Amino acid sequence: MSVKPSDGSSEPRYRSDICYAGGGESRVDRMDPAARSRVFEMLAGRGTDSSQVPLRARFYKLARVAPGQRIVDVGCGTGVDTRALARLAAPGGSVLGVDPSGALIDEARRTTPADLGVRYERAEGEKLPAVDGAFDLAVAITTLSHVADPAPIVREMVRVVRPGGRVALFDHDMGTFVVDAADRDVTRLIFDLYTREVSGMDAGRRLAGLLKTASLGAVEVEPLPLVDMEFSSYFQWVIERYPTRAVEDGALSAEAAEAWRADVRARAAAGRFFGSVVYFAAAATKP
Repeated sequence: MSVKPSDGSSEPRYRSDICYAGGGESRVDRMDPAARSRVFEMLAGRGTDSSQVPLRARFYKLARVAPGQRIVDVGCGTGVDTRALARLAAPGGSVLGVDPSGALIDEARRTTPADLGVRYERAEGEKLPAVDGAFDLAVAITTLSHVADPAPIVREMVRVVRPGGRVALFDHDMGTFVVDAADRDVTRLIFDLYTREVSGMDAGRRLAGLLKTASLGAVEVEPLPLVDMEFSSYFQWVIERYPTRAVEDGALSAEAAEAWRADVRARAAAGRFFGSVVYFAAAATKP
């Protein structure tokens, strides 16, 4: 579900999306410094969390990351995976991180050691800043869940990969979110209202189809369920942010939303937090 922007323009906006880039401008770049800092913290924390690291390691294996490769990381964000890919591609490899957000690119440059040899460039719309066949591998890691129409991005990834090279996608599917809370009806309401207004809430289930539609061969898909019992920074973000949509829509009172948050926090404090979401890794080869 999308809504019209408040400025009266006709372009639809996904109110719950964090990073949705519309009209060539990333939403992150329009945030105030405090909100932007929270996004940086969430993205960095999610990518390095102990429950995420094994999933991403499995994705790198499916993508067949190897030393000496030329890799492009599409939608690189703060560069968490870009740096990991650069270490795996050493020696002799190179990694280009691309993102439509100037603020995210600046943060990625700031937090990336110079000796890794990573380059970052800002994307202009859906066009990748590279010539045909420039890379051995193109990856998009939790990128397509921020994109209303991912097909043009996947086509660009195919364009910039050489014949025999790989295109690999990694994303979660918001329809699989699970949080253990006392009020199951409120939990269902919160996740339904929030995720229906995220541009790519169903990204995970679409990855295989996107690769097949792009005429890639030998498509592989692997489900990677994330289970969080430590109340990671990512799920803290989810618990704090997601109820706001139900409150703004008048479907849930502010008091009820805070009661739900308090219940989840209490479970976490007692060592009983449980949250889960399924990620999917998909990869294919360019003929």
